[in-house]
Amino acid sequence: MKINTKLCMTIVTLVIVIAGVFAASTAPQASAAAGGFVTDEGRGTLGCPDGTNQPATITFSATDNGKAVSGTFSIK
Repeated sequence: MKINTKLCMTIVTLVIVIAGVFAASTAPQASAAAGGFVTDEGRGTLGCPDGTNQPATITFSATDNGKAVSGTFSIK
């Protein structure tokens, strides 16, 4: 039985894309209802171009006015 490499690669690529879309759609997300406000922060590590890692905190806030979302963020 001959294996069609092109078909196998297409199937593998589709499985990876579907898994990525599923993971992104089920990830926890902060949300604000229309007219709402949300704020949060998180801590982690930033990878720098020189290969070092630095501790970091990201803080954000967002407001939904029903037509557009606006807000601020900072990384320290």
